[in-house]
This record gives sequence, C-alpha cells and structure tokens, in this order.
Amino acid sequence: MKEQKDFELVIPAEKVASDDETFTIENLGYGDRCKPLDTYYQRAGGEIIRRDHRKGEQKISNQTMPRIAFQVFERQIDDLTADEKKNFPICRYNPEGEMFRGIFSSVEDFRKYKNTIEYLIYERDNGKRFVIYCWNVFSTIYICWGAQAGLYYNYGIPKYQLESKMFGDFRHRNLKRKHPILKGFGDTFHCPHSRHTEVRREDVEKVDDLVILTESREAGLHMLADKSERNYYIFGHWEYDRDTLAKEYFRDLDRKLKIEMPQHYFPNDDVTKTPNFDWACSANLAYANWLNYCVYQKTPYDLAELEKYKQN
Repeated sequence: MKEQKDFELVIPAEKVASDDETFTIENLGYGDRCKPLDTYYQRAGGEIIRRDHRKGEQKISNQTMPRIAFQVFERQIDDLTADEKKNFPICRYNPEGEMFRGIFSSVEDFRKYKNTIEYLIYERDNGKRFVIYCWNVFSTIYICWGAQAGLYYNYGIPKYQLESKMFGDFRHRNLKRKHPILKGFGDTFHCPHSRHTEVRREDVEKVDDLVILTESREAGLHMLADKSERNYYIFGHWEYDRDTLAKEYFRDLDRKLKIEMPQHYFPNDDVTKTPNFDWACSANLAYANWLNYCVYQKTPYDLAELEKYKQN
C-alpha cells in the first residue's frame, strides 16, 4: 500500500494553485480519487469561513466548496439578472473542456438546460433554491476502447498496438471470486474480444488504486476495478450477441481487409455453422451484479446523500 499524503488546492481570483503536481487545473478529474479533509473560504483580511451545514449534509465533500460559495455570496448571486444567472460559469474539467453554465431556481429549469441527475441543490433560508450542474454519477463501466481511454485519462496508462487483431471467444480466469461484480461466478468463463490494441499487466500493477479481477491466458487482461468498486474497465465485449463477431468477420472480408477467422468461435472453424454463444450467462450475471451490488444497493435513494460517497 502506498503512503497516503495530504495536499492543498488553493483557488484565488487569479489562478488555481496546487502542491500536488498530479491534481491541477489541467487534470481536475484526479480529484475524484482524493478524500477532502477540509474546505473553507478565506477573506482577504484572513477571516476563514466554513460551511454552515444543514441537517443531513455531509461535512466535507466535493460539494462543500460550491456550497460555501453560495453561502458567502448568496445576496450577490440573487441580485444577478436572469441572463447573468443563465450564463454564469460553473465548472469545466480541463482547460479545453465544455464550460457548464447556469444558476437555476429549480430542478425543472435546470433539466431544460441539461436533462441529467447531475446537479447540486442549495437550499436558501427563504425557501428558495439555487440549482447548478454537479457530477453525480455513482458507478461507471468502461468497455474496450473506452476502457483504454479511461485508464489513460485517469491514470496515464498507455495502450499498445498488437501485431494482429485480438479476435475471438476466449476463456478467462476469475481472480477475485469475492468481488461483488463477480458474485456467482465460477473459476472460468468466456467472453469475446475484438480489438487491435492492449493494456499491459505491468502498467496496471504500478497503480495501487487498480485491482485486476479477470484475465485470459490468450487475450490478456479482461476486467479491472478501482478500489472504490465504482469504476470498472472491461476490455472484452460481454455485450455482444451470438452473431456479432461473425458480422465483423464477414464485413472485413467483404472490404478485402486483412482479417483472421475469430478464434474458438465457429464450431470446427466452419463458418457455415452456428457460432458458439458461451458467454451469455456470464455476461448477464456480471451486468446484473453491477446493477444490483455496485449501483442499486450502494447509490442512496436521496441524491443529497451522494456526497458522503464522493469522499472515496
């Protein structure tokens, strides 16, 4: 286990300053893996203002900072014109990313701007509300290229070009039978792969936050999870139907592309026979486990309760 360290992120008017080189304005997503210890607003004269917490509100979370901003500047925000509130900049996740805008008076008005559950509600003493965009996704599955992109974005893990396409229906080993997403799995199962690149085990093992859940001797890594059990990276295609690999194969043949027959897929490698579909049960079980144990049972019914999970 790597030693945990404390860092400070300061946001004055002119710039954002961090004494953690990995958590900067260029990579605010890294903060999702940090636990906030303290959050406060400091006036120019040195006075420190902390959040006046409401009943049931988590004391320290990634929502504490915007709540303090509303608390300190509530009157000034209320005095903004309708257009100024509509175009008020809220956040962006990197310097080139989309700027989320708008301070709304209700969830209904917010959803006219962005139809999502990702919002924060600030309750005012007069019974009115401020509603702004705020990240609320509880659990995410990244698949194939998306898994590689997610690992690169979140951890800087690269992908590598394969000499030939990883293509077929492969046998995998269950390495973490007690993990919630693998409840009910036996020692082995099948899953199709269809990709030209790979992520290597040695790169994953350098990241303390990641756990290798399943792998194949032929196809390599299959599924990873972070230690919060909220983010999953799957390099295979459990979501494929029986004939998906066949359609890809015949499509590439028709296009005169270099493509090998998918491995362990057509019985006796006879393309006239109905392909194997031996991953259906494990696919249904994995996604059912994710929805049940990783989403339904962990996501609080009241979205305000999400704050305590965002610390992890």
